[in-house]
Amino acid sequence: SGEEDWNKKVEDEVVHQEKVNDWDRKVDQVEKELEWESKVEEAEVQVEKELDWDRKVDQVEKELAWESKVEEAEVQVEKELDWDRKVDQVEKELAWESKVEEAEVQVEKELDWDSGRKGISLGQKSRPS
Repeated sequence: SGEEDWNKKVEDEVVHQEKVNDWDRKVDQVEKELEWESKVEEAEVQVEKELDWDRKVDQVEKELAWESKVEEAEVQVEKELDWDRKVDQVEKELAWESKVEEAEVQVEKELDWDSGRKGISLGQKSRPS
């Protein structure tokens, strides 16, 4: 009966050790799953950061494109202002030329009038009495 008790103790110890080993394996499995979940969460956080970064890059690209359009519009406005200044300058020159022409016509009329008047007075002087 002593041998039976001994065998029973050994058998109980073996069963207990198997239960402990099963428990250890389950704990290891849970730890691995927790590690995996942690890595998945870290990966999700990293993906979210990259998506945020991509959104920021997109925003910057949009702002740069907008700035480029604004600069193009500014260049266009400057060209139009240059054109307007050139048109104004040409209009001033044409107005000046018109005034010069009017002055030339006026001078011509005055010269014609003076020469006609002098011709009359010279003719009177040179006419025999």
